[in-house]
Amino acid sequence: MADTGAGFVPALLDLTDRSVSEIFGGWFRVVEGLGLDAIRGQVAGANAPLDARYLAWVRVVEAVSALMASAMAPGEPGLTPEHLKETTAVLGRMGRHRGRTGRARLHEISGGLKVAGFGEGLSDKVAALSDLTVASEIAGLRRASNDSLRDAIVRYLAIGKASRLLPAIRLLETRRGSGSWDEVARGILRTRYFLLLRELVTRTPLERELKLGVDRASFRLGRGALKDVGNMVDHVLGDAPDVGALLVAEERLRAAILRGG
Repeated sequence: MADTGAGFVPALLDLTDRSVSEIFGGWFRVVEGLGLDAIRGQVAGANAPLDARYLAWVRVVEAVSALMASAMAPGEPGLTPEHLKETTAVLGRMGRHRGRTGRARLHEISGGLKVAGFGEGLSDKVAALSDLTVASEIAGLRRASNDSLRDAIVRYLAIGKASRLLPAIRLLETRRGSGSWDEVARGILRTRYFLLLRELVTRTPLERELKLGVDRASFRLGRGALKDVGNMVDHVLGDAPDVGALLVAEERLRAAILRGG
């Protein structure tokens, strides 16, 4: 509890079908697999104000919680040491393959940590963990494909950007609810959006475009195969979507995928 906060287990009990012991087991596997003890020590020993160190560690816990909510959701296989190793490899290679928007987002997070008093290396590590669930999804999909690590990353991020699903997921991750069940609904929808993106990645052909990188490949997809998908998501979500709009967009996109549209 000292590491995770009092809301960690109740939130995951609501979002997964796992027991308390399974949730803590998953936490310790992630801590070991990603070397989070070392990051925690660096955060605690940083030359930054106490509230800044607290918020930096909260970022880490939120990233792990989001990963566990996705990987331990009903029907999902959970977290194994092998999968965490593959996830770490993906996370380490994402780097410049994130595309312009992804790099800007990471730069903003890392920059805020640096201003608060954290060193460049630690700031970049903590910021990179915000892509933990994305890296886990890429690692899982790569097992079923012949993609290189680089191509698996570009394929997933390009399709996620062109379909507007990755921006929707980012919105779900940063949006704070107001009702008593709003946070749980947000977490459930986040998992559903990741499942939709997983389905789109397996159904959307993308071969020669992989050489172009995330930005140019997503541009071509957005003008071609995923144009209707992106337009539909943007139309429903608008500028400030609530949980209802997010649910409607998810349901309509699911129906389109089932129809083969």
